[in-house]
Amino acid sequence: MAKLTPKDVISQLESESIEERRHALTEITTWGPLTALPHLLKVRRSERSSELQDEANNALLKIGAIIDLTPIGADHWFDQVRQSSEAFETLCDIMGERFVGYALIAGVQITGLTIDQLTPSNTVVEYKIGDDGPTRATPLPQFRFQLVSLILSEVPDPGPIVLPLDLAQAQRLVGVRYILLAPLHNLSLKAVVLEAAGRNPRAFVVVAPLGSDAPGEEVDVLALRERINSEIQAELQAVRDQPFRLDLERVKDVEEAADKSEWEKVISMIGGWPGPLSLFLRTREGQSLDTANRARIGRALRLLASAYRAHGRSAWAEELYRLGLQFIAEGSEGANLFSDLGHAMMEEHRFGEAIGPLRRALKLGSPVDQIGPELGLAYLRQRRCVAAVAILEAARAAGCDAAKVLPGIRLSLAILGEAAEPWRALHEGWATDAELDAVPALSEPTPETMLDSPKTVSEVRTVEDLEAPGISEEED
Repeated sequence: MAKLTPKDVISQLESESIEERRHALTEITTWGPLTALPHLLKVRRSERSSELQDEANNALLKIGAIIDLTPIGADHWFDQVRQSSEAFETLCDIMGERFVGYALIAGVQITGLTIDQLTPSNTVVEYKIGDDGPTRATPLPQFRFQLVSLILSEVPDPGPIVLPLDLAQAQRLVGVRYILLAPLHNLSLKAVVLEAAGRNPRAFVVVAPLGSDAPGEEVDVLALRERINSEIQAELQAVRDQPFRLDLERVKDVEEAADKSEWEKVISMIGGWPGPLSLFLRTREGQSLDTANRARIGRALRLLASAYRAHGRSAWAEELYRLGLQFIAEGSEGANLFSDLGHAMMEEHRFGEAIGPLRRALKLGSPVDQIGPELGLAYLRQRRCVAAVAILEAARAAGCDAAKVLPGIRLSLAILGEAAEPWRALHEGWATDAELDAVPALSEPTPETMLDSPKTVSEVRTVEDLEAPGISEEED
């Protein structure tokens, strides 16, 4: 075939004949890189034959016009940082994941938080910019605004770009900031494709959804930056101006997650509810909620409290139970809230405080065979032995496993002594001496057997187990 002029070669790329287009492409690959670049890109993007597209792509790789970004490993940088510190999760809960990411990218070091759990906007952030900057203290909303201003500041000029590209040039073209921002906005940057080199370079980025195996699409670098910038502004707007929307339909999803003990998911779905709900309760709309919706809110807060208890944040969980009780303190959901609050106090060995919530749960309809053993232990720890025997016998009569209550009954009667006999005689059906004798015998405590803080009634074995500073000697 006769030698073609460059003009003929370019024209031949439009031919209907695949052989002519192949010939033209082969000729273009012999040109200088900057001359061949726009024509190779045209074949890559618009050629009908996938085979010729692949050839053009290989030629672009050969001249260094395409650089793979996967060696940078930017897709999972935030997850890797998150795993490095237990406190990081709390920081994300308070500030929001993306804003924590923005701070890391902008070089903002968060040195302290004064947290207001019920009114997050009152949280104060202590931080400094760079290693040598002064420490500042700013309310969380203002901190977020300043952070976004830093992130949206002008990107440094990449300077002259030459072929072949290397990773350093590719990062300057996109902007290191945007390579790190992309995963925070669920984008994976696969590769950089250079379209024009020199002092005014132009480039495209191959973008795919984060975690996807899709090949991705080419997006102009400036368009990518604008897209991410818009999402950052929308993120700030959402936490600044958007009113709290009470989506009670989410409670069903929360219940499903809680049933599977997916506590992280529970927190991610409604972890932001407590602050707005505490304010909502004082509004006209909050005061006018019907009982059914109040119960749904109480249930959501109870499950959120369980999630935080699973994460070891018992004090915050207790606040959530109390907030839930402000919405619903009656009926079955009120009973569940009181019951869980009492149980949380028992886990903290605050036995005297637990009596009130547990009694309230019982009054609201919680089954005595479920509440009785724990309430009995609370009474025992307070040396209120008459009350302990009464509630434990009631639990036994309701079908509670005898092993859970008989040791506590026997210990209570031992403390009461002979004075308890006439009283026992008045209650037909209570545990007999034979039944009580069948449970483990009382023994003097030893360093090996003494229980400082028994968790169930059946663990209480001796009078001395009840001794603790500040416990009243009075009995009912």
